[in-house]
Amino acid sequence: RGVTIAAGVWIAGGVTIAEGVWIAAGVRIAEAVPIAEVVTIAAGVWIAKDVRIAKGVRIAEDVTIAKGVRIAEGVRIAKGVMIAEGCVYSSGLAVHRSDGHMFTIAAHPKDGWVLMAGCHRFTQEEAVKHWTTTRVGTPLGTESLAIVAYLFKGVGA
Repeated sequence: RGVTIAAGVWIAGGVTIAEGVWIAAGVRIAEAVPIAEVVTIAAGVWIAKDVRIAKGVRIAEDVTIAKGVRIAEGVRIAKGVMIAEGCVYSSGLAVHRSDGHMFTIAAHPKDGWVLMAGCHRFTQEEAVKHWTTTRVGTPLGTESLAIVAYLFKGVGA
């Protein structure tokens, strides 16, 4: 009841969709994904298998959600976010760097809080090491380290 699914959406078997869900064109949802009520999924979103999406979640365009991710109630996921496998996404914290690169943070059952930036997934220590060795003394390096500090502080890590 009250579900809207646009043309061009691909949904595999075992997906359950509750009331009030809106799914835009071009979304791909793998098997075994329950979607709670009043969820909005924008265009170009890819959702892998065994993802759990709680009530009231809003997912912006071009988001990629890897296998086994859990998304907490009421979370807003910003455009272009990539959530790594097995993470619990509960903060909704995301920052675009000045060059458009997206940084976000989520809880991982093994590694604690992890930062995701493009195809990278780092602990806080790994992120600091990465940007101090690859971008040392550059404005992009300084900005990246400030974003890392902000995100980890934002979740109390």
